[in-house]
Amino acid sequence: MEKVRPEPFTTTAVLADGGIYDNLGLERVWKRCRTILVSNAGRTIPEVGRPTGRWIGQMFRTLSLIQQQAEHSRRRILFGMANGGQRQVAYWSIDAASAHYAVPDALPLTTEEAMAAASLRTRLNPFSPDEQRLLLRAGYSGADASLRARGLAQNHPAASFDFLS
Repeated sequence: MEKVRPEPFTTTAVLADGGIYDNLGLERVWKRCRTILVSNAGRTIPEVGRPTGRWIGQMFRTLSLIQQQAEHSRRRILFGMANGGQRQVAYWSIDAASAHYAVPDALPLTTEEAMAAASLRTRLNPFSPDEQRLLLRAGYSGADASLRARGLAQNHPAASFDFLS
């Protein structure tokens, strides 16, 4: 029997983060589900006034830009489906403050808190209790505001951060 793929493709498995292919995790759900909830904890690539001239820095910047463009493309498709009435979508991003969603009585998260949450390192070591609390506040605040802004949830009973006390 002839092999479909030659070695090493059939003998060695190398695992990588799923975000390499689909950072928002949309590929498996947007064709199957009518309601899609997206939590984006990714960081936007910062603007660089004077990019490095070294090839390794340019390579990493290029890879980051490619990943960001793929994410933007997925978001455009996602919101196109929402705006066309094909899907119900709630999307929240770790770097968005409560005011971004224009929802009355949203769980409070300031711009500074949102930026601090977005700036936290990737989870390669344990988060401190304060970092955990900040990430939980950012996630719950974004989910609450986005779901209500899209008409997918109501604030009854009123949302609060009491569980973090």
